[in-house]
Amino acid sequence: MANPFVHVELHTKDLPKARKFYQSLFGWDLQDIPMPGGGGSYTMINVGEGTGGGMCTEDSPEIPPHWLAYVGVDDVRAKTAQAKSLGATVLQDVMQVGEYGTMSVIRDPSGATVAMWRSFAPQFGPSAGWDGQFPVLGEVALWGDVVEAERRRKSGDRLGCRPSPKLATPASLGSDTPAI
Repeated sequence: MANPFVHVELHTKDLPKARKFYQSLFGWDLQDIPMPGGGGSYTMINVGEGTGGGMCTEDSPEIPPHWLAYVGVDDVRAKTAQAKSLGATVLQDVMQVGEYGTMSVIRDPSGATVAMWRSFAPQFGPSAGWDGQFPVLGEVALWGDVVEAERRRKSGDRLGCRPSPKLATPASLGSDTPAI
């Protein structure tokens, strides 16, 4: 089975405007859930069949609104190394996301950014016949809000949904940006 897209996440400057636009355009079921640690809310995009996602407010003035897609892989470390050998720049090296999984973010040789995700729960791996639905545990989505909460916990940041500069978009990164 090819590696599926498992989650897409919108970082926007105007979340109410984005919610209204996408809900009207695509009929998405949008659900606000609290971010762990009291850091605001995260909007889950429920689409029924297919890959869902999330939306959050992008607080950094240097980072433009953008979508970030996540691809499910069986081994984030191996795929990140493979991507690097194929000419990608590693923007966020392999990191553990709490007790939920591992991820990395790369910029491909054409300049596009994509994230890779592997859940620690074996039933969610591509080799287990994963259907591409992003896993959710109770009220906590296992990607958007958990990653952001983990980053904020480590940095002490308790405001907004501002990603680490290491997770910047291609538009915010110059060609001389070093790999991490």
